[in-house]
Amino acid sequence: ASTSIAGGDSGELVAEGCTLGTSHPPGYPLYTIIVYVVASFGKKFATDYSPAYLVNISSCVFGSVASGLISLSVFHFNDEAIFCGHNEIQNKSRKESNQGLRSALQKFSRCSSAISSGLMCSF
Repeated sequence: ASTSIAGGDSGELVAEGCTLGTSHPPGYPLYTIIVYVVASFGKKFATDYSPAYLVNISSCVFGSVASGLISLSVFHFNDEAIFCGHNEIQNKSRKESNQGLRSALQKFSRCSSAISSGLMCSF
């Protein structure tokens, strides 16, 4: 995380969040409250770090959590939505010898799509 403020609106958002002000429209009220809480926490417990650094760290944490939740959602929805039609085929062809291979490919497909969707969100 950067120890200072990057370009764009981030300086305004951090400054307004530290004072509970209102930035330009749309104002980002939830982000302003989160910045205020993080900056207040930093004043009391992490006095060695600037508010900008603490806000950057919290943004990294929230971005990582969002990527993880997207990956988890894609993993679970992929099982429910995409492979529903294949379950009927799978039940009919249980006697085939390539059942283990089909199951392994389905698991690989679920995992790879979940990982790639999480990575696309994070970058």
